[in-house]
Amino acid sequence: MTLSVKVLIPRENIGILSNYYNESLDEIVTRFKLKDNKSHFVISSAQLRKLGEFFGLSTSLLLSEKVPLESLLTKLKLPTFRSQKSEKLSYKTIKQILKVYYLRDLFSELNSSKKYKKFPDINKKSSIESAKKISEYLSFESLRKNAKNPSKLLTTVRKRIEEHGILTFTQSISTSETRGISIANGYPKIIILTDKESISSRLFTLFHELGHILLNKPGISDPNYYFTSVNPIESWCDKFSAEILYPRILIENTFDNKLSFIQNIKKISKLAKGSKGGVAYNLKKYDLISDRDYMQFRNSYDPIRDQLSNEEKSSGGRQTVSSRVISSKGYTFTYTIINALSEERITDFEAIETLEIKLKSLETVIDQIHKLENTFSEPDVNNSNY
Repeated sequence: MTLSVKVLIPRENIGILSNYYNESLDEIVTRFKLKDNKSHFVISSAQLRKLGEFFGLSTSLLLSEKVPLESLLTKLKLPTFRSQKSEKLSYKTIKQILKVYYLRDLFSELNSSKKYKKFPDINKKSSIESAKKISEYLSFESLRKNAKNPSKLLTTVRKRIEEHGILTFTQSISTSETRGISIANGYPKIIILTDKESISSRLFTLFHELGHILLNKPGISDPNYYFTSVNPIESWCDKFSAEILYPRILIENTFDNKLSFIQNIKKISKLAKGSKGGVAYNLKKYDLISDRDYMQFRNSYDPIRDQLSNEEKSSGGRQTVSSRVISSKGYTFTYTIINALSEERITDFEAIETLEIKLKSLETVIDQIHKLENTFSEPDVNNSNY
């Protein structure tokens, strides 16, 4: 990767960005060593990349003479399925989304010839039939059986989805704004999860957002409780996700009439390595618990933490640096950065800047990526838990 090329950035673009992010233009000029050339700033390609990371924008947008950046920042051209459509996304959330666009640009630059698998066509009229088809295609039950815990399952499923030209990221986004975002303009496509959700809840959101992409109805999902949206697309994606994670055969074969409905919810969600909310919904759907029981559960359930009000709150444990990186950037993106580093297409500095780690942690991340590379394998499609 050549780092010495000089490029020109329209002065207006930097002015708009500085104002939008409440940064001083003089500070930006000094920090990134911009040389003023009347209508443009002169900058090296290496500094341009750092500037793109700082603003969370692709380098092509920074250099654009035609696209109004202010419009891009405030109108992301993403459909919204949020109940409160009139409420604008926060500055922080917009910045997180734009950052992902930048990371995709970098990924594409390093993977210009990469080939992807294709998901099978689905029956858009039936969320249940579509869920069964995708579950079988991904060999999901084998993935679930082989995963030691929900975290391992989430990592494996994300990697499987990423093989189909869909990058997955976990960003710091408030669950009051959205619980997931799917982006289909550009390639690879993108799914964004929020780190504010529990692992088990993220798994539900991951399949929900995959549903949006398979329907070709991407956008910003409703942050409200599962299965309460009046939007037919949100409802379809909720049911699609629930049926993959908690199919009827699992629900009926595991349900125990001797246990209370709460005990059954906990038992099945633990076995399924998924969220209690999705299990409860399908128990009600298959008439194994009453509407009254379901509402009693709902009133004491926190869908973000996947906990009931009388349960002791879990700290979740402390993540290692390598786990945090792979959770945030996804296996495929992280692997691409490490591979580019090994091929000397990027420098150590560029790698740690992109992965947001310190130099001393780089070897740990490299080791973890190689370890995962060796453990990912085709599942045994004949195995099942049920």
